[in-house]
Amino acid sequence: MAYVKSPEAVEKRILIAVDDTQKSASGTSDTTVKQFRFPVTQFNRKDRWRVIVSAWVSGGTGYVKIYFDSEGSPRLTLSTTSSTETVLEGEINFVSSPLSIGMHTCYVKIANSGTSTTYTQWLGVWEYGV
Repeated sequence: MAYVKSPEAVEKRILIAVDDTQKSASGTSDTTVKQFRFPVTQFNRKDRWRVIVSAWVSGGTGYVKIYFDSEGSPRLTLSTTSSTETVLEGEINFVSSPLSIGMHTCYVKIANSGTSTTYTQWLGVWEYGV
């Protein structure tokens, strides 16, 4: 017998953003390469996001970091040492640290552990919740 979730327990997935533009940056400083704006209202408070990106490096370790607004620390950091395009994914949980009601900006920043270049191309962001 197959397990079937009740309609109340089915997890919703809403596409927030998608981008397929190749970007790159060299060095250890976090460099903004993509960004998008989104609203938070009392009716659409965020629960958690699934972030999927592609990234690769010419050397060293490449980092893809997700920041919001003027926050000084990333909410998510993904890394790779691959020299070919690799899919990375992670989750941002807003329950413990919610965003306030209003407009927000998500920044995708990349960096490298040394002087080499980090590349990113595909970005997909989905909101998950019940």
